[in-house]
Amino acid sequence: MASSPEVLVLALASLATHQALPPSNCTLDAPNHLSCRLSSINSRLERTDFSVIPDNTTSLRVLCSQTDVGSLPPSAFSSLTSLRHLSLQGCALDLLPAGVFRGLSLLEHLRVSTGSMAPP
Repeated sequence: MASSPEVLVLALASLATHQALPPSNCTLDAPNHLSCRLSSINSRLERTDFSVIPDNTTSLRVLCSQTDVGSLPPSAFSSLTSLRHLSLQGCALDLLPAGVFRGLSLLEHLRVSTGSMAPP
């Protein structure tokens, strides 16, 4: 099975720099800047594991396409210690648990734009 030139270039670049490849539903917008398109975060539609995101990621944009309510575990982003920018867009969440951003000591910009947080 042939792969696209973009995938091959990304794989070679990752090998050359000893970096992990981003998940298949994520695109590398710039070095260490990922955009991930998901149905939802930890809902009945999809299980989400942010620990598979390369730990040298400095910018992460998560775009959800469905309105199924999901949730974030308290340590959802704890492996992303280099993160400076985090954006969650269109992801319906039941709540943002205490400590969900713990460990993100370099975080400078946070955007949570769900459009439909679950009612209390």
